Amino acid sequence: GIYKSNDLGNSWNQVLFLENTELVNSIIQNDSTNEQFAGTSNFIGGGGVYRSDDSGNTWEFYGLENHYVSSLALNSNNDLFAGSRGHHYLYSGGVYVLPHNQQDWISINNEELVTSIIINSEDVIYIGCSNLDSYVGGVRRSFDNGQSWEDISSGIGDKNIEDLEIGTDGFLYTSGYFTPLFRSTNST
Repeated sequence: GIYKSNDLGNSWNQVLFLENTELVNSIIQNDSTNEQFAGTSNFIGGGGVYRSDDSGNTWEFYGLENHYVSSLALNSNNDLFAGSRGHHYLYSGGVYVLPHNQQDWISINNEELVTSIIINSEDVIYIGCSNLDSYVGGVRRSFDNGQSWEDISSGIGDKNIEDLEIGTDGFLYTSGYFTPLFRSTNST
């Protein structure tokens, strides 16, 4: 579940109760709307996105049921993006977007097992992908809000990417299981 501290970490209270097989993979806050979102996965069924609009005191299920939500990101329009590394019984991952002030999630990429997602200050979306089974690992990028994707894995190959970060230097950093740390050759 999710635990919250109101005293700088001296004590903690559980604010989101999940089954003991459901894991929280990502928590993100939208500073302009004061909402928090959590992405979860449960490999025996369950998982998805949860939302809080009261500083994390209470949470509600917010969609993508049975998806293994690995990561969350927000763009400058407050659209919420979720990276999924699969679905409990469909075994299809991808990228989903919930446009700001909308109710329905939209699939914008269902060809990847997405392990991480990050959006830069110019709303360019980067996703890290798993190479499990027949899927191709590496890093992809989208300049058009996820309508099209470009493979930017040159030098990385078909590696299992678990984490993406944009450093203070503006470069993209990536790593994964049995995958060394890589840095992009150009700034994001």
